[in-house]
Amino acid sequence: MKKSLSLLSVLLGLVFLLGNFSPAFAIPPLPAGFYGTLKINGANVPVGLPVTAWIGGVPYATAYAASYLENTVFTLSVPGDDPATPAKEGGIQGETIEFKIGGISASPTAPWSSGTNVELNLSATGVYIYLPLIAR
Repeated sequence: MKKSLSLLSVLLGLVFLLGNFSPAFAIPPLPAGFYGTLKINGANVPVGLPVTAWIGGVPYATAYAASYLENTVFTLSVPGDDPATPAKEGGIQGETIEFKIGGISASPTAPWSSGTNVELNLSATGVYIYLPLIAR
């Protein structure tokens, strides 16, 4: 009697535990990665100048210019949208990503594609305001 009671309580405990889990229906996509050089008016940009990725007028990722072999460069991961949530957290396959360097629209644009890492040398024309962070 005691063995059957403890087996019953174990089974009921398992049913209770498993009943409290909800299955995951979707896995968020991998981000779309980009890297390359940054130029404004044909010249290197200052180290630390922000580079942003925009989809549909909404910014989804920011990186900062770095120096490498006499060029200013960036690496940027643009997240994908999780279809399991009502909010839009990033790109959807094929959506156009627009880039801005220091707030100035840059070219070229690129399509969002999950799990990629694409070389994209960005350039812009215009005037920007750069206020570097000062260490305290």
